[in-house]
Amino acid sequence: MGRFQKILMMLFLVVMSFGLVGCSGSGSDDAFNGGDGGGPGDGGDGGDGGGAGDGGDGGGTGDGSGNGGGTGVPGSGAQLGTVTNIAISYPNTNAIENIGSGIYRRTGSAFVTDIDGNTVPDGTEILFKIIDSIKATGTINVGNGDSISGTVLTDNGVTLSDGVPTNFDAAYVIRNDTFEFISSQDQLFLTSLSGGGQPVGFKADMARSVASGTGATVTVTNSYANNYPNITYPTDGTSYVLGGSHIGVEVAGADENGVLTTGIGSTIDGIVNFRITYPANSNTLAVGCVENDPRYLPIGSADIYLMASNSSGTIATIDEPCLSRIADGTLTSIPTASSGSAIFTLRYLDGGDDIPVPYSRITPTAVVTGAVTVTFNGTVGGNYITDVGGQIFADVTITGGASGDTAVITFTVDSEPTATVNVTVTLP
Repeated sequence: MGRFQKILMMLFLVVMSFGLVGCSGSGSDDAFNGGDGGGPGDGGDGGDGGGAGDGGDGGGTGDGSGNGGGTGVPGSGAQLGTVTNIAISYPNTNAIENIGSGIYRRTGSAFVTDIDGNTVPDGTEILFKIIDSIKATGTINVGNGDSISGTVLTDNGVTLSDGVPTNFDAAYVIRNDTFEFISSQDQLFLTSLSGGGQPVGFKADMARSVASGTGATVTVTNSYANNYPNITYPTDGTSYVLGGSHIGVEVAGADENGVLTTGIGSTIDGIVNFRITYPANSNTLAVGCVENDPRYLPIGSADIYLMASNSSGTIATIDEPCLSRIADGTLTSIPTASSGSAIFTLRYLDGGDDIPVPYSRITPTAVVTGAVTVTFNGTVGGNYITDVGGQIFADVTITGGASGDTAVITFTVDSEPTATVNVTVTLP
């Protein structure tokens, strides 16, 4: 071999060595994309792929051809397929079912996803808890010496639902003419934080079962993941409610076969269906729908908080549903016609068991003939509000115009446009 050929051979070997290093199967540094792998590999181990990721950049999923990586998760140590987010929703139609004997049932669902937004595996268990009676509430304020640490919440400014100061020994609700004080059957929910963010792990702190309460402290059954106040909330902003179920509201989740079990359900395609069951009467409909409900004492203590969490309680969410009426109700008036000004007694019954619906807005409108003027007395923001018996007393005045001029008045339930009644007022 001549000198020139030897030089060419040496150059060829150098080029080949660099080529082998570049295709060694170490993949890309971009573990999130999983790299290009090491070519097809041998079909057994799929090549080295893009590495398994380090939980910071994540990785793909090896596909046996060297195109993937591991199952690291971007920016987190969480595993793909584990519960990271729970979102609660309700249908707009056919949401309430009359199951008989004065009991209604509301349909809802929890949509459960992992850190990548993918649905969790079928059969993932989700726990449900519900409060319908608020015994104590407050905000953790460092200026008052308040704190949450370990299994103890300390609040030196605890109040009843109506804002009256109290302590955890004396906090109560009255149900069925009985005082109900704090007990080990109660739940404590952290409900809100100010400051535009959440400390790491706040979802793990949202719900706790109460062990006992005395003075300014409540002891819960499981330690909190964070101390409050903390570096994110150095002054205040962590609010809570403490209560139990004393109105008779129950929540049950459905398993993979649709069987309901109190307090627990299982996912199918990332969805857990649940049912909120409640007594349906004029004292319960609209609980949770209005603020400062006066039907139960202390005022404002009747309110609904629903909590859904993974089985370990490390991921939770809280929603505030209400005990709704069934649609397609009826609105009636006595009388339906008058000569001159009059007071009309209207009653609104729901579309289920014909239950009088309290705290519903009824809007009056008038179409007149002639030059008469119609005035609706006693409205609030242009609406009448039904009382606990589902009634309003519409005081209608008609003035001006000439004898025989009329006003046809239409009363409409604000939340249910099909529930209307017409009355006629004629100027004498």
